[in-house]
Amino acid sequence: MKIASLHLKAYGPFNGAIIDFERSTSGLHLVYGPNERGKSTAMRAITALLFGFPIRTEDHFGRDYSALRVGAVLSDNKGSRAVMRRKGARQTLYEFDPATGREHPERLIDQASIDALLGGVDARRFELMHSLGSAQLRLGGRSLLESASELGATLFEAASGIQRLRAVSASLQAQADALFVPRGKLPSLNAALIELDASQQAARDAVVAPRQWQTLRDSLDQAQTDLLQIETQWRSRRARLAQVQRLLSLGPQVARSAAVARELSDLADVPELADDAQSQLAVWLQSLEQTGLTLIRERDRLSRCREALAALPASTADLDTAQAVAQLAGRLDAFQLACASSARLQSDAAAAHRLLQQALAAIDGAQPSPPGAAVCGVATLVPSRAAMAQARRALAVRRDLETRRTELSVASERSERALIEARAALEAAPDPGDITPFVAAHDSATAVGDIEQQASRLASQLLVLETQLDRQAEAL
Repeated sequence: MKIASLHLKAYGPFNGAIIDFERSTSGLHLVYGPNERGKSTAMRAITALLFGFPIRTEDHFGRDYSALRVGAVLSDNKGSRAVMRRKGARQTLYEFDPATGREHPERLIDQASIDALLGGVDARRFELMHSLGSAQLRLGGRSLLESASELGATLFEAASGIQRLRAVSASLQAQADALFVPRGKLPSLNAALIELDASQQAARDAVVAPRQWQTLRDSLDQAQTDLLQIETQWRSRRARLAQVQRLLSLGPQVARSAAVARELSDLADVPELADDAQSQLAVWLQSLEQTGLTLIRERDRLSRCREALAALPASTADLDTAQAVAQLAGRLDAFQLACASSARLQSDAAAAHRLLQQALAAIDGAQPSPPGAAVCGVATLVPSRAAMAQARRALAVRRDLETRRTELSVASERSERALIEARAALEAAPDPGDITPFVAAHDSATAVGDIEQQASRLASQLLVLETQLDRQAEAL
């Protein structure tokens, strides 16, 4: 893996700073500068990008923790990828646009992909291998002083002014030999080193190559997908099995339902009974029982009558009048009906007689006759055909006059409207000398004639006709 460019968007003293490692074709890049200018800060930013921000950090420089951002363009033999890290609890790694700096927090990146690029190296090992700071330099100087080299001792004596350093060094060397012997196995440090080598070898053996890790990861994803499909199929088949078991348990009911359906199909032509069919059936059964009892009684009675008839002596006279007796028996029903309606017919005749008497009294002013008296003089009250024809002609004349009166009224209203319009046109006319509209309105108004005289004449004619009609009505 190679860092193509480092984007210190918001980290330490940097805001939007970019360190581009692709400007030159050289394989070695040296980042240098005075003290306290951010070299170690940039190194901590790389560690935070690859492994995540620590819970507490001094590199916020007054910012809110959530505002810290470090990005980079990482490349390997498969290509490059722009990643951005923010400080947070989860979903802190996502893509961004290195050209514009625009972040895409919706495009999350799995930490496992970064671990694959690092080849399984953790944060502590990465710092030991690639992060050489002032603390590591002081630790190296201390190791140089503690070594047995003449150069180290001379430098230390010259700097500190301590005498007899060699004797002290020899004493310390003896003590050191008790703890460690080169290529030895018994001293405690030798045993610890042997154990350390074994642990480091085990750690190296445990480290998985990125390609192998990706292959194993793909195999794991495929296995999980297959497991999910198998579980889905298993649930589907289990549900299908439960459904089949339910169907099997419903077999007797289905057979019974099919038998009932066949019986219903056989009874398809049977009419459907009403809702109260059961109560009606009970009533009918009771009525049938009563009818049966009545039939039994009538049969007993008929048998007794037959026995009595058989016991009667036969008479020639009775046999001769049998046909006449049968005819009289057949006409007996009609006679009884006529007797029943006789009273109603007499009442209707009396009511008609009273109405006729009242009509005659209204016509000639006579007193109504008592009930039962004969109605006399009715024919003399009927008008002749000539009088009826004259009355019809008078009525026709009256209708014609009323029609003409209506027409004249309409014409009068039309003339009044024309006169009003003519007066309005005369008042609105700009030239008093132009009397053409007035003349036209006058002509249209006088064309009808004298409306009042015509109305008076028609009223007189109508009065005469009404008098004639009243007289003819009195005559009738």
